[in-house]
Amino acid sequence: MKKPIYWVAALSALAATPALAHPGHLNGEGPVAAALDGLIHPLTGADHLLAMVAVGFWAAQYSQRKGLWLPAGFVMGMLVGALLGFSGINLPGFEAAIALSLCTIGAGLVFRDRLPVIAAGAVCAAAGLFHGYAHAREAGGSALPFVIGFAVTTSLLHLAGGLMGVWAGRLRHAAPLVGGVVAVAGLVLLAS
Repeated sequence: MKKPIYWVAALSALAATPALAHPGHLNGEGPVAAALDGLIHPLTGADHLLAMVAVGFWAAQYSQRKGLWLPAGFVMGMLVGALLGFSGINLPGFEAAIALSLCTIGAGLVFRDRLPVIAAGAVCAAAGLFHGYAHAREAGGSALPFVIGFAVTTSLLHLAGGLMGVWAGRLRHAAPLVGGVVAVAGLVLLAS
């Protein structure tokens, strides 16, 4: 895909799906089913999928060592959010916060690496908190295997986004373009 318009089309297709709860994919019992459900869960919602790939893409805009703070912050925030969700703590408006997280991650991509990495990591951690909370609210079985599953898939999605970001680094306007699409997707989810 040499033309940035293909990126816009691909990411816009993901943005068309509203932020919906997507519970129990396998409806099985036990730790293996919970782990598999956790592995699948981040792939079934455009909101989660887009955020996680975008965090990796954003991380690729920084130097290799600095960029790791973004996905690390997201995963750590996600684990804290999952803990809150499994603890039964109520976070009202978490779905709106997930949509807003797409807007902030998208804005970060527009500005590439101009935001200090600590601030970018904090943005990603805050976004991860709400995504983790949503994941925990949808867990059907054993908590720990489910968390391990979605943490692994999230990390792989960050890696995929990072590889896309490195590849697209040769295209001058790729990051701002992708960031704009991600931010618009967040606004669409917020409005739906």
